Amino acid sequence: MTTLNISMEYHPHRPYWDYVPVPVEVINARMEVEDELVIRGRGYVNLPPGFYLVRATLPSGEVSTAHTTIQPGEESAEVLIKTSTSPHEWMAWQHFLGETPSSEAEAALPAFWLRLWANTDGSWKTIPTTEWLDYTNTDDPNFALCEVRPWQREKPALRMLQVGGDELPWRLISLPPTDRMVQALLRRSRTPTSLNGGVVVKVVSQDHDAESLSHYLRVGSYETASKVGAQVMARVEFETAPTLEFANALPEDQAERLLRDKLHNPYGALVGGYFLLKTGAYERLHNWPNNFANWFRWLPDAAMIHAWQLFGQSGLTELETARKRLLQAAGAGLPIFTDGMRYLIDGLELCLNAARQVERADEAVQDALRQARRYAGAMDWNQRLLTFYGADPSSPSLEAVTGAPADPSRLR
Repeated sequence: MTTLNISMEYHPHRPYWDYVPVPVEVINARMEVEDELVIRGRGYVNLPPGFYLVRATLPSGEVSTAHTTIQPGEESAEVLIKTSTSPHEWMAWQHFLGETPSSEAEAALPAFWLRLWANTDGSWKTIPTTEWLDYTNTDDPNFALCEVRPWQREKPALRMLQVGGDELPWRLISLPPTDRMVQALLRRSRTPTSLNGGVVVKVVSQDHDAESLSHYLRVGSYETASKVGAQVMARVEFETAPTLEFANALPEDQAERLLRDKLHNPYGALVGGYFLLKTGAYERLHNWPNNFANWFRWLPDAAMIHAWQLFGQSGLTELETARKRLLQAAGAGLPIFTDGMRYLIDGLELCLNAARQVERADEAVQDALRQARRYAGAMDWNQRLLTFYGADPSSPSLEAVTGAPADPSRLR
């Protein structure tokens, strides 16, 4: 057998190769999958002599291939997988995830400003720019990249980035709940509308595992996502789940301190939970979604994942518990993901229909559903992270709002 060493082509501006999981298939001359693995920059397989095609699938949907012939008697062989390059090195991570355009933008971005909102104590407030804006790059008139500082571990909160301008309708985007840097890329839209002003805002974090899995799911590559998902779920099952379980045995103040110190990045758990829901792997969820929803009550998606675990495993037999979780999610605020809003509305409709079947009114569910639909009507459903148009996080609207607020961070 010969050791085939597989490497992703190195670029100085792609230092994340060693951290990003990429599924690879090794296909023999009979077009059969000889082996498959997930590599992080590099990996290897042991193979008999012959011709092989090596195929890597990226989160963007790009498929990169390379081929090699292993000769009899060779101890080792090398194969290098090359991928497309980003328009700018500072956009490399977004390009890898598929968030950059496939061709050159035809027009420069309009002038824009940014604001950051945080939901603290049940109300939305703007955060001074000096406390959150870390870096901006507007060298290319066709693009703008802004970096948002990680959240404060001691003050976890839902956050939304607002973007607007004199010619750019105001919109808000949910930010990932993570202790990693978050980047927002503004670029021209492939499908310009009067509401988006011909501009889209693509937000990604530096959580490489979670972002990779989330984008594989986004492009509908469930088989590929399953290969990456195994590694993401290993982190959840061996880090997050035991921590949540241990917290249950502690007094509340000690539990909160433990979770603040040990579980300061729930983003991976959210992505992993949605992955298991989408693939129907309910048995792997075990009890951690219940603990997750208990200890992260401010995070709507956590309650949503538990609700849909109950629906998936028990149908309507656990309806009342699922209903409470959905109302918890609706009361906490807005989901992080667009899919979260789908799950919220679908779940509330299930509860409402169940109430109607027994001729019972459920005003709490009706109110929550009415509120969710307010946002649904103003959302951009094509975006991965929840995005809607409006003057502030409490005012979704399909009526375009333009101009500048009193406290913007004007970048261009």
